[in-house]
Amino acid sequence: MSYPTGCFRQAGGLRVRPVPELETCIVFTSRRPKLYMLNLAAWLVFELCDGRGGEQIAADYAAAAGADRDASAIRAEIGTAIERLLGDGLIEHIAA
Repeated sequence: MSYPTGCFRQAGGLRVRPVPELETCIVFTSRRPKLYMLNLAAWLVFELCDGRGGEQIAADYAAAAGADRDASAIRAEIGTAIERLLGDGLIEHIAA
C-alpha cells in the first residue's frame, strides 16, 4: 500500500484531546458527531498533517518511528493512517 500524494491538513471543527497516559488521542467531529480514538501511529500522522506533503510526512514519521524500522512497513503504516483519517473526515487533502 502506498500513501496518497499531495498535502494534508487537519479538518476544521474538530475537538482534539490527547491522552498520552493511554497512548491515544480522542478526536470529536462536530459535522458528523462521532468520537475517534487514534492509536499512536494514527495520532502521529494526524499531528503531521499540518499542510505538509506526503513525502515530508513520511520523512518525519520515519524519523519519529526510528531508523531501524523497515521503510516499506513505515510507508504502509502511513498509507493506512492517511486513508483512514481521510475517510473519517479528520484530515483533508489540499492543493500543494
